[in-house]
Order: sequence, then C-alpha cells, then structure tokens
Amino acid sequence: MTKRSYLLRSYLFCHICSRRMSGETKHERTYYHCRKNAKNHAHRTWYAAHPAHIFVREDLIIDPIAQFFAQRIFGQARKRLLGDTLPTARQDDQLVARRAVVQAELTDLQQRQNNLIRELERLQPSGDSDVDEAWRRSIQSRFAANAAEQRAKNRLLAEIAREERVQAPLNIDLIDALPITAVDITSLPEDQQRRLYDAFHFEVRYDLPNNAVILRATIEADTVPALAGAVAEVHARHSPPTADRLGSGSSFRPAPHQDWWDASSAPGGTRTYASGDLGQH
Repeated sequence: MTKRSYLLRSYLFCHICSRRMSGETKHERTYYHCRKNAKNHAHRTWYAAHPAHIFVREDLIIDPIAQFFAQRIFGQARKRLLGDTLPTARQDDQLVARRAVVQAELTDLQQRQNNLIRELERLQPSGDSDVDEAWRRSIQSRFAANAAEQRAKNRLLAEIAREERVQAPLNIDLIDALPITAVDITSLPEDQQRRLYDAFHFEVRYDLPNNAVILRATIEADTVPALAGAVAEVHARHSPPTADRLGSGSSFRPAPHQDWWDASSAPGGTRTYASGDLGQH
C-alpha cells in the first residue's frame, strides 16, 4: 500500500463524538483511530455511546471517496442524482426565535459593558487606596465575565447561522460550473488532493455502529469560479482512471434502502453527501 502521510486526518471525523480521528501505521497499513478518555470526556453526552477505541483502515475509505467525487461531483449524472433528493426549503420558527433572543442578550451585554467602562471612567478617588483598588478590581472582574459571556453568545450565533445555512434554498445549478471529468481524485499527488478537498470543504465521518462512511462536499457561490478552475487544471494534467477503479468493482457497497444522496444548502451554495457500507473493518 502506498503511504499517504495520513492525508485524511484533516478531513476524517468520528461520527459519534465529531472529533478528528488520528492516524497511525501498523503492519504497513494506515489506520485512523479515535480514543475516549474518562478524565477529559466523561462529562460529554457521547461518552457512554463511544467505544474505548475506534479503528478504521484508510484503504477501506479510499474507494468510497473516489466514487463519491467521480459519480456525485464530476459525473454525468450528478445533477440528476442531486435533484432527485432536492429538499424543500423551510424556515424554522424556533431557530428564528433563538437568534432574536441571543441577539437581544448580546445587545444587553454590550450595554452593560459600556456602563462598566463609564463607571470606571467616572470613578473618583475615595482617599482610601485599598477601597479604590478593590472597586477597580470589582469592575474589571465584571468586565471580564461580561466579555466571556459575549464570546459564548457569539459562538451560539455562529452555530445558529450554520443551521440557517443548512435550511436555506438550494442552488443546484452551481454544480454546472464544475467540469465533467473522469479524474480519480484519490490518485492525485497529495498537495493537489488537499487543494481540492479544502476547496470543497470536504468532510468524511466514520459511522462505527453502521460500519459506514458519510461523505460531504460543499460548493459555494463566491468560491465556485476558483474551484472550477482548480478542477479544470487537474483534469488537464491527469489521465482518466480505469473503469474498474471507479466502477462496480469497488468494495464500497451501499446498503439497500440505506444509500442516500441528499442535499442541503447554504445561501448561494449546494452541499451533497453520501453514505455507504464499508463492508469490513
């Protein structure tokens, strides 16, 4: 097997805990693993469902990735496959309400922060240096707590924004900007693979309970010209793979009635993902 320098480590996540999996080599095979630790993880909601140690072989993931890009990103039938499962755009009223609440809380926190600054500016010496210093420290402490709470609220807003992008209308026509090509992305030099994976915001999730991988790629309107150019450049420099490499001869076997090719969206974007049974550990 050709060593890949743990190429997938930046893109492979454990589906149970959502953490990146680490790479290692054993008996000339590359593996990715995810370990749980009672000291660091016992308080996590996923801890009970997570085995002590999860292993997956890299060579079992390569063919699904090759097929995913060949069929769902660069293939002739890609738009039909995406359109067959086009979701209905919807607005989550609870999500809208959550955003309004968090934004109101952020506005209130900012007002409190401004009040603390004015309070500190108006502070008049009392003549007792210990009292004055204690008062300043009290204001500084409240200011630091306020800033920490604002950071937490901003992280929550970012998460809400991510959920809103998932629910936004899908622009399926963006995929037309990509050339149709038979290039096997997994056979490219590592630097070119990384370039394309990064451009597609590529993500692989290993689902241990179902022994499956979930593959996800995102195309965004503001980056699609550069992305299309990168794909076209790769297409011009590399010969297409053999039919067996990306055809039915692969070990990637989607389970009956469990093979889904769905899409959700970002404003001006399209996201496609797939899941399939790996067949073995």
